Amino acid sequence: MPDGSAMNAVGGQLKTFNLDEAIERLESGNWDDGDRARLDDETVLTIEEPAQCDGLLQRLKAHRRLLSLAGGDASAAPEGKPKTSIRGDVRILLDAVKQAR
Repeated sequence: MPDGSAMNAVGGQLKTFNLDEAIERLESGNWDDGDRARLDDETVLTIEEPAQCDGLLQRLKAHRRLLSLAGGDASAAPEGKPKTSIRGDVRILLDAVKQAR
């Protein structure tokens, strides 16, 4: 499109959300076909089918935590039982980043 906006296959405007908004929408079950999550100026994530919502949510949560850890936010480091459910393979990656600090 000349103005740089993206359209989905049926001609509707695609909605792009920042990291926190995308996580909130996924957690509340309000993720629509064609919705996208913007991680930075160059990286936008989306899914192709509803069954992939959980995987996208886990990826976005891990990305948010990594950003917090990289920024020196000690409160992002897990203590005790996590408040949210994070898949085991994602937890391994987060623990490795924490130990590398």
